[in-house]
Amino acid sequence: MGKIIMTKESYTIPDFSTFPVFNPKNMETLRQQTRNRPELLKEILDSFIEESHEIIEEIKAHIESNDIDKLSRSVHTLKGLTGTIGASRFYQLLSHIDACHKESDFSNTQNLCQIFDTNLELLISYFKEEGFE
Repeated sequence: MGKIIMTKESYTIPDFSTFPVFNPKNMETLRQQTRNRPELLKEILDSFIEESHEIIEEIKAHIESNDIDKLSRSVHTLKGLTGTIGASRFYQLLSHIDACHKESDFSNTQNLCQIFDTNLELLISYFKEEGFE
């Protein structure tokens, strides 16, 4: 089993800001799938946020304990959740990390994971702007 390390102090996090925080087409699809019932959509979004928080905490713990297998599984799980819900920017970040892990490159995982909370906060703000508090 490898070790999660930060090897490149000058590593620059790729710019994911070109991707929307949330794909507007997905919001429209979610509204249609819930038959425009805001309370049901809010329940789905709240569940997504709660589960994302839990997985982010798992990821941080796996980094701390250097558990690469569990880290990779948690990143892959969160990637799937963000892709399904339409969290485009967060999905791209997780796809980048997942691709690195598939190449056995864990050198910048810690740097990239530091922006998870920021991405989740951007999603929460987006949902509030859409009327889901």
